[in-house]
Amino acid sequence: MILITIFAPLISQNLLHNEKTYLSIIAMAFVIPFTSISSICRSYFFGKGKMIPHVISNIVEDLTRLLLISFGISFFIPLGLSYAVCFLILSNVISEIASTLILIFFLPRNIKITKNDLKPNKKYLKDSLKISIPNTGSRLIGSIGYFLEPIILTTILLKVGYSISYITKEYGIITGYVLPIVLLPSFFTLAMSQAILPIISYASSNNQIKKVKKTLTFSITMSLLLGGILTIFLILKPEYLLN
Repeated sequence: MILITIFAPLISQNLLHNEKTYLSIIAMAFVIPFTSISSICRSYFFGKGKMIPHVISNIVEDLTRLLLISFGISFFIPLGLSYAVCFLILSNVISEIASTLILIFFLPRNIKITKNDLKPNKKYLKDSLKISIPNTGSRLIGSIGYFLEPIILTTILLKVGYSISYITKEYGIITGYVLPIVLLPSFFTLAMSQAILPIISYASSNNQIKKVKKTLTFSITMSLLLGGILTIFLILKPEYLLN
C-alpha cells in the first residue's frame, strides 16, 4: 500500500501518461488489506472442504457490488470520470467486508487465539512456504504482466501518433467488452477448480488415486465442452459479439 501510494504520481503521469488515473491507483492500494483478509477466511473453508460458506460469501459479495454500482455510479458520474472510477474500485472494499462478515459467521465459535498461537512455528512456516511460494510466484508473474501491458501499449501507441483519449477508449473496449466474452469459459473452469480442490486434496492425502483421476477427467471434459459450445455459438452468431 505504501509503495503504491508513493509511486502513484509516477505511474499515472510518466507510465500511463494519464493524470486522471491517480485517484484510481490510490483506491486500488486501499483495497489490498480487505482482499487479503477475505482470502484468508476463504482458505480456512477450502482446507476444511466446506464450500457452502464460500459460495454464499461470493453471492453476497457480487450482490453488494452490483447494488453499490447501480445506486452510486449515477451520483459520482456528474462529479467527474475519475471520481466515478475511484468509487467503482472502492466499492470492492464494502463488498469484501460483506463477504468477510459472512465467512466469519460460519467460523466455529470455540476458536480462541492466544499469544503462543502468534509465535512463529518453523514447521508450519516451512509447510506453508512450500505451497505459497510457487502459487504466489506464478500469480505475481501474471500480475506484473497485466501491470506492464497498459504501460507498454500506451507508450508505443503514443509514439506512433495516437492520442491518449483514443488509446484509453479503445483499450477500455478491449478489456471491458471483448476479453470478458473471449475468456468467458474461464469463469466455469475457475468455479469448477475451486469446487473440486478440497475433494482432490482429500482423495490425494488418502491415496485415492482413482478418485483423483476421475474428478480431474470430469472437470477437464466439462471445461472443454463449455468452451466448445461458446466457440461454436460465437462462430454461428458473431453479430452478438459485434453488437
